[in-house]
Amino acid sequence: MNQPKPTAQPAGKQQVAVAKPALVEIFAERYHVDPKEIVSTLIGTAFKVKANEPPATREEILALLVVANEYHLNPFIREIYAFRGKGGGIVPIIGVDGWVRIVERQPTYQGEEMRCGFDETPGPDGTPLGFYYECFIHRSDRKFPISRRQYYRENFRDTDNWRGMPTRMLQHRAYIQSARAAFGLGGIFDEDEGEVIALGKGVDLLPRGTPPRTAPPEAKQAEGPPPRADENQLELIKEKLAKTGVPDILVLKKFDLLSLEEIPADKAADVLQFIQDNSP
Repeated sequence: MNQPKPTAQPAGKQQVAVAKPALVEIFAERYHVDPKEIVSTLIGTAFKVKANEPPATREEILALLVVANEYHLNPFIREIYAFRGKGGGIVPIIGVDGWVRIVERQPTYQGEEMRCGFDETPGPDGTPLGFYYECFIHRSDRKFPISRRQYYRENFRDTDNWRGMPTRMLQHRAYIQSARAAFGLGGIFDEDEGEVIALGKGVDLLPRGTPPRTAPPEAKQAEGPPPRADENQLELIKEKLAKTGVPDILVLKKFDLLSLEEIPADKAADVLQFIQDNSP
């Protein structure tokens, strides 16, 4: 009795039958992690929730992995993390190292340059806009670089990082804003933006032990800066520096300033005394 011959499958159907690796499996292979442990690990390390909220769901972690995969970022070393959005979905946060990785992978990226200065243009409150950093990003398909200027007084926040290294933090802000404009990077946020959003929602993204705030950091700046030293006071200070040979940087470091023009009027006498005490 003749046996029926097996029916050959069309080549196209055989190709469709080959399943693509799932997103979890892709990350497991990329970072050499057990795929069964990925979701539970990221729930505890890469997703922030309110104290009274349930932990992240599998769907939220998968949404985070979608963004991480799109930008080739590693959530296990916090190049990217997230918290819940107010209207649903997630808010992905990317650290500065992650932004650098994104920018340097852009095919048209040709480098950047950072410039700083002091802008005497009056701001909304009538005082100079002040010290700034501006990042210029060059693209191979653009004649002119794309830049964004970030002012110290608009970006400073009362955190350990900003108090300890304000220049570096302002450089980061300028770099990220310029990168966003140069390459159309939307739907992702840096750590400062994320914390402001989180504070507005009551989510704690701050280091443990940091006192809670009742409003976003911008609200603290509503009172405005203290009056600065006038022209006569600044002239006396600069003359004293020139006569004694005391470096400007000593004064700036002692009084936590970015430029001599930021010296508060009520600190001018203290600055003069400091220069005298430290003269050779």
